Amino acid sequence: FPYTTLFRSLLLACSPVVVDFEDTQDSGVRSEGLPDGQWSLGEADDGFGWAMHWDGARLYMSAPASGTLASVAGDGPLVEEDIGLGAGTSLHTHQGELFISQSLAENGKGLLPDGSSGQGAASRAQLSIGDRHIVLDGQGLWDAGSHVDRGFWGSALVEFDGDWVVSASQGSPLLMTESGLRLERLSPTDEAGASMQACDVDGDGSTELVLGAPGAGQIYIYSTLSAEPLVLGPQAERFGQSLACGKEGLAIGAPMAQEGQGAVYQLEGQALVTIYEGAGHAGNTLLAAEEGLFVAETGATSSDAGLVLRIY
Repeated sequence: FPYTTLFRSLLLACSPVVVDFEDTQDSGVRSEGLPDGQWSLGEADDGFGWAMHWDGARLYMSAPASGTLASVAGDGPLVEEDIGLGAGTSLHTHQGELFISQSLAENGKGLLPDGSSGQGAASRAQLSIGDRHIVLDGQGLWDAGSHVDRGFWGSALVEFDGDWVVSASQGSPLLMTESGLRLERLSPTDEAGASMQACDVDGDGSTELVLGAPGAGQIYIYSTLSAEPLVLGPQAERFGQSLACGKEGLAIGAPMAQEGQGAVYQLEGQALVTIYEGAGHAGNTLLAAEEGLFVAETGATSSDAGLVLRIY
């Protein structure tokens, strides 16, 4: 299963660096809104669509195993950039600059935000809170250029109730917040925290914190972090591997559903509605951007190139 191999290799290390995409962004193509279509790139094990990002003008899609970053604006062509081995584990725009992780740089140690390299700096997560650019690594967080060692191997990073929240798919605790709250996981094998979103799940105007637990095939929905979560899911098929909060509600990826073809579900109340069935491990990554939802597939067979497509 290609994405599993890629996942393990990319957890070696990470760094966000600013990359000059002036040529890409000034190619003469100007976005008239979200691009509509589907895009394919490289080989199946390149991890195309591992990270996706919409900066308001361009849709970016990385293929970390080949060091390629692709982007598209409006109905323009797909533009490819060779940005180096292991780059593109996370993509994030902060104050007008695109930050791209360099997970496998420096012989697998990764280039950290201060220019140094260090073992165990694994991350796919970046976040902006006001003027702060927060980056998750294998030991803690970089916040506005300074590092705080939390001794926490994090998987996902979001803002919830004015705090940053970090989740971890393995070990203890399940998550911690900027204010110091720590929650323990419900099961040692659930992989809860592999994905995380802050989303108004029930449409009541309040934001809930949602964690994907693909090891259990479930999602955990916290109305507050002081309450027990609502647990939903079919308990199978890597349900919860990815999450996205779109205009239609919460979308959940299950890349091993439908006998490995993959599927994307939408939560409507406490009912799950299938909104997309893939051709090969669909839903390993999801991106919600304004009024669109993008899905990445790793390929129906080991020889198929990765695919990213907009499903609404």
